[in-house]
Amino acid sequence: ALPWLEKLKRISPLQHRVPLYGPGSFGHPVRILHAGAKAPLLYEKARIMRKAGFKLHRFTPHVTLCRVKKIHDRQCYKELLKKYEKKTLGEISEEIALYESILTNERACHKKLASVTWQYLPSNACRHSRFLTLDS
Repeated sequence: ALPWLEKLKRISPLQHRVPLYGPGSFGHPVRILHAGAKAPLLYEKARIMRKAGFKLHRFTPHVTLCRVKKIHDRQCYKELLKKYEKKTLGEISEEIALYESILTNERACHKKLASVTWQYLPSNACRHSRFLTLDS
């Protein structure tokens, strides 16, 4: 098995789902529109992943919604951000996935390299049991 895959298997799952808020953006000018998460639990997971040997450059928990080529109406853009800033847009589940991002002039391609999902067993099984599903 690949060494990073073994490291990934040793990281414990999230204790609960984490809400995504937003939207927010990265870049000046704006290049990425995203939904963000501010849960301390995610920063703790990042610390654990760094300790396991993963390199996380400027870690910001988020889900990319789209790449932005150009904002034609800045005022409308700001109003849209304001309208949805306190709304829950989704949630981060109990999966850790590693993606390879391949950026081209046309778009970003994301290839899932592997994921680890912790699934909880039915209530008639041993209480608080979970098992690991590995997708690679």
